[in-house]
Amino acid sequence: MVITQVIQEVTTDFNQSLASLVKDVRPDDLTPKSFLGLLEGLKVVVHEAGLKAFVGIVSALEEPVEVVEHGGKRHRFKRSSEKEWLTPFGVARIRRRYYQPDVGGQGVVPLDVRCGMVGRFATPDVE
Repeated sequence: MVITQVIQEVTTDFNQSLASLVKDVRPDDLTPKSFLGLLEGLKVVVHEAGLKAFVGIVSALEEPVEVVEHGGKRHRFKRSSEKEWLTPFGVARIRRRYYQPDVGGQGVVPLDVRCGMVGRFATPDVE
């Protein structure tokens, strides 16, 4: 999925969620309790949009190649696997490509390397 498509989908979903949240909001119905409900609803809508945007953009940055060079060794695509990353928007499930070296040694997930997420659960801003 290309990033512009991700942006379009996130924007459409955000607009629909926000419109649904405020469709029955009326000035004469505003109370401290309803105001808190509005704030909580806005947090949910923003977090949902942020999480969807994060997953979509990071996934679009994955390079679906069959061979990568890492640490002076050639690695071949072995399988895709999902990893959970804790983000400011919640837990994101990211599908990444795992590569195994041709001649023994440790495999590599290039997306994790490029994002600085090797051996991490939380994104750096959350840590």
